Amino acid sequence: MYAKDAGNSDVSNIRKKKSVVYSNAERLGERMQQKIKEMLIKIKDVLVSVWHSYKRMRQENNIYFNILVGLVFFAIVGTGVCMVANAREVAALRQVEMQKEKEAQEKKKAEEEAKKAEEAAKAERDKSMSLQPGVAVGTMDPQDDEKVVYLTFDDGPSANTQRVLDILDQYDAKATFFITAQQPDYFPMIKKVYDEGHTVGLHSYTHEYDQVYASVDAYFDDLEKIG
Repeated sequence: MYAKDAGNSDVSNIRKKKSVVYSNAERLGERMQQKIKEMLIKIKDVLVSVWHSYKRMRQENNIYFNILVGLVFFAIVGTGVCMVANAREVAALRQVEMQKEKEAQEKKKAEEEAKKAEEAAKAERDKSMSLQPGVAVGTMDPQDDEKVVYLTFDDGPSANTQRVLDILDQYDAKATFFITAQQPDYFPMIKKVYDEGHTVGLHSYTHEYDQVYASVDAYFDDLEKIG
C-alpha cells in the first residue's frame, strides 16, 4: 500500500518537474521569439536607414556629378570661346602686320622712285649746266614771239649772294653767277648757287685786268686757278 503510494508520488513529482521544465522552456521560447522579433525589427530599421542613406548619397552624388558635368561643359565651352577669340585676335594682328608690311613696301617703293626721279633730274640738270660744245649753258631756246631775259651776276660770291638767291627763288627765276676769288670767305655760296639750279661761270681769279690780260699764258694761268 505504502509502496504503491510512494510510486504514485514519484510519478507525480516527475510529472510536476516535467510540467515545470516544459513551462520554463515555453517561456524561454517565447522570450527568445520576442528577442528575435526585436532583433529583426532593429535589423529592419538598420537596413531601412542604410537604404535611405544610400539613396541620399546617390542623390548627392548625382548633384555633384551634375555640377561636375556642368563645370566641365562650361570649361570646354569657355576654352572654345577663348580659342576662337584668340584666333580672331591673331588673325587681326596678322592683318595689321600685313597692312604695315604693305605700307612699308609701298613707302619704300615710292622713296626709291622719288630717289630715281631726283637722280634723273640732277643728272639732267648737271648735263644742262655742263660745258658742251655749241650748247649754251643754263639757257633754253625761246618760243616764237617770246621775250627772254638772261640774268647774270658778276664778281661774287659776296655778302649779297644770299639776298640775290632769295629774290630769285621768290620769283622762280634762274641766273648765271660769274665768280672770282676776291672774297674766299664766301666760297661755300658757290655750291649753294649750283644746288639751287643756277649756272656758275668763271669770271677771273684775281679780277686784275692788267694781270689777266698781260699775255695768253697769264690768261690761262688765271683761268686754271679759278677753275
